[in-house]
Amino acid sequence: MPNTIARDAAWPILTIPTDLATSIEARAATLGWEPARLAIAILRGERKPRLLFSTKSVEITEAAAALLREGGVTCADVLDRHLSGDWGTDETESPGSNEAILGAGVGRPFSRFLVGLDPDVAVVVETDLVIGLTRIETGVEYVVHTLPA
Repeated sequence: MPNTIARDAAWPILTIPTDLATSIEARAATLGWEPARLAIAILRGERKPRLLFSTKSVEITEAAAALLREGGVTCADVLDRHLSGDWGTDETESPGSNEAILGAGVGRPFSRFLVGLDPDVAVVVETDLVIGLTRIETGVEYVVHTLPA
């Protein structure tokens, strides 16, 4: 008997054999993924990135969500890239700084990802390792909130 495991815009209802669904559910549990997300990732040919660190919660500003949506990028895309050590466009300015932060276990690893072709249009992803909070915001919002009061 088939088992419905995933709903997605590309596959509104994904029905697969029960034995495969059981296998996907078991693999998803070991990876910490939702079974539906893993099933869709498999169909798309995606792999789970190797995460260097984790987060307990994620905040995204409305402006960043709108910017990502307009650019055809998902929050999950930039979050997965950040948590797997892809620091985006700013790593050349301070190479190794995020790795040093991760090695110390305290601080805030930082990524900056372009959205589109304009080098001034980007989202910033920053994780506070101590409290486990990851924040996604536009580059402009990040600059504003990091200025001294």
